[in-house]
Amino acid sequence: FGGYNPLIDTKVKRPRRLGFIIGCGMICFTLMQYAVAALLQIFGLYSLYQSDALFQTGIGAIAPLVYVLLPFVLVYALYNREERNSVDIFDLPKSKELFLFSVFTGLLVCSIGDRATAFISAFVSAAGVDFEKPDGLDANTPMGYVLQIVAYAVIPPLVEEFAMRGVVMQPLRKYGDKFAIVVSAVLFAALHGNMVQIPFAFFAGLSLGYFAIITNSIWTSVAIHCLNNLSATIISIYYSNHSENDMFFFYAIEGAILVIGIIAFILFMKLKPQRLAKTNDEIGSSLKYSTVFCTPSIVISLLISLFTSFSFTSITSAGGVLFSVA
Repeated sequence: FGGYNPLIDTKVKRPRRLGFIIGCGMICFTLMQYAVAALLQIFGLYSLYQSDALFQTGIGAIAPLVYVLLPFVLVYALYNREERNSVDIFDLPKSKELFLFSVFTGLLVCSIGDRATAFISAFVSAAGVDFEKPDGLDANTPMGYVLQIVAYAVIPPLVEEFAMRGVVMQPLRKYGDKFAIVVSAVLFAALHGNMVQIPFAFFAGLSLGYFAIITNSIWTSVAIHCLNNLSATIISIYYSNHSENDMFFFYAIEGAILVIGIIAFILFMKLKPQRLAKTNDEIGSSLKYSTVFCTPSIVISLLISLFTSFSFTSITSAGGVLFSVA
């Protein structure tokens, strides 16, 4: 924004190009969601989608293949050869022990992020602003439970990790691992489009990116993502058939994650994992972040996420108006 500078422009040309392509993928993600809804309307299935829990869950299981996988396959196709080669991250983890301890440590970090997000939501609610997320129908049948697990704990971890920790994060590692992790975490949060999930997705994205890099395998972040979503899905299924006042099951799951996670963290640290790589390029941190996040396509995608989150936000008091403006 400070005017044209030939030297700086040469340095930031490649990260700017990467940011623009990735931002186009983010915009395409939004457009594909509308395309799925349009197809349901065209084929006369939208009313069935709104009223039939089993059908809605089934669509929820396959839809991410359209609106997450396809846009980022397109992003991958637009990369040059070097950038595509960097996305070759489907090797097995370099150490079984490191993989195992990383998965349960990462799950612990996600759980902590979930608690932090609950605190943020409670604080904001006290200020007069309530955050909500899209409601879905509960498919309370054996087939419905299977579809819920597939829709929440199988398909999303696979396609979202390919997109965020693969296509987005890996090419950006050339400019520093920390930089790549943060950018992918921000965009991962933006994908969720509501403030109930955005803070948690950012915390989780940092964890997923870190452990994918430390173990040199995207399968680590897939496993963490899968276990996190699976535990949430199992809790949801349990409370669809039991009173919400029965908190023992919830605390049992969370307690197990806490205890196993702490043990895994101690063992993880004993392995003395490698540090995140730094780069020796001449682009400063502030310039890297501003270059990527100020590309037009990234700006548009973040604004879309912001305005989408507004549709799942309700103001309950005059103080909430002032809080929202602030």
